[in-house]
Parts: sequence; C-alpha cells; structure tokens
Amino acid sequence: MIDIKKLLERQARWQQSRARLPWSEKLRLAETLRDAARALGREQRGRGRSVVSSRGNGDTAARPRE
Repeated sequence: MIDIKKLLERQARWQQSRARLPWSEKLRLAETLRDAARALGREQRGRGRSVVSSRGNGDTAARPRE
C-alpha cells in the first residue's frame, strides 16, 4: 500500500522546487505542456475520439440553465 505521508511529502518537495524556478523557466515549462496537450488532442481526434475541453466547451453541464 502507498504510504500517504511519504507521497504528500514528495509532492510538497516537488511544489517547492517549482516555486523556486525563475519565471522564464516556468513559462518554458507551460509552453511545453501546452504543446504536448495540443499534440495529444490532435492524436485523439485523429483516432476518432472526442476531446472535451477543460473549459466546458461542448459540455452541457457547464452551460447555464435557462
């Protein structure tokens, strides 16, 4: 079984290491992640799978009720 305390400590160390990065490195990482997410979305659409945006596009639950 996974030791939750060790897992949380590891996550805290990871978050602290990211907090110490300069903005230029944070931006580079964000751009890399964005590009990877776009590539994954293109790949999934190419396989015929629908992709649901995290912003709720196409999700009826995210739309206001009338």
